[in-house]
Amino acid sequence: MIYTKDEEEKVEFFSLFLSTPLTNQGKYLSDYGTKFEGGCPFCGRGKKLVGDAYINRNFVKKYDFAALEYGYVFLSNYVKTLIEENSFTGIKFPARLLDYKGREIPEYYCPEFENILPPMSEKTWVYTDDFLKRYDICGHHPRFLRSSVKYTRTALKDAMDFNLSKEYFNCMQNQEIIISKRVRDLFKKQKIRAWPLPVQIVD
Repeated sequence: MIYTKDEEEKVEFFSLFLSTPLTNQGKYLSDYGTKFEGGCPFCGRGKKLVGDAYINRNFVKKYDFAALEYGYVFLSNYVKTLIEENSFTGIKFPARLLDYKGREIPEYYCPEFENILPPMSEKTWVYTDDFLKRYDICGHHPRFLRSSVKYTRTALKDAMDFNLSKEYFNCMQNQEIIISKRVRDLFKKQKIRAWPLPVQIVD
C-alpha cells in the first residue's frame, strides 16, 4: 500500500520497523550472559527476560531505539524520557541494558509492552514457511508479512500508544510493535531512527 503524504498524516496506527544491530553481528543476548525463562524450548517463542539484559556496548552506542532478539528492543534514556513526558500508554521499563563486562555505557532500557492486540484482519497477507524442518518439532514455523499490517477498527478500539501483535513473525519469532499516531509524530519530530509503516484499517 502506497500513501501520499496527506494520506499518511490521517493514519491512526503504525507498525514499527527498527534496526537490528545484534542480529547483524550474528550474536545473541545469551552470548553475553542474559537470562531468560519460559517460552518454547526449541525456537524461543514467548520466552521472558529475567533481570537486566547484557550486550557488548560496541553494538548499541549509536542507537536510540533498536531491536535485539525474540521481540526484545532497547531504547535510550532520551527516548524513555520523551515517552514518560508525553504520558504514552502501554509501555513500562522494568530492565536495563548493560555492558557484559561492566564497562561504562549510556543509560539503555529494555521496555515491556503491556497491551496485546486481537488478531490481525484475515486480509493481512501472511506467508508461512514450512520448509525449515527444524521447526517441525514445535510447529512454530516462521510466518512472514507480505502486505501492510491490517486490523479491523473493532480490533483497535482498546489500543494504547504502544502495543504488540498477537501474531509472531520471522525466524526470530517477534511480535509486531504497533504504535499510535501520537508516538509516530513525536518520533518524527525528534528524528528518532525508527521507521513507522502505516497500519491499514479494514472492514
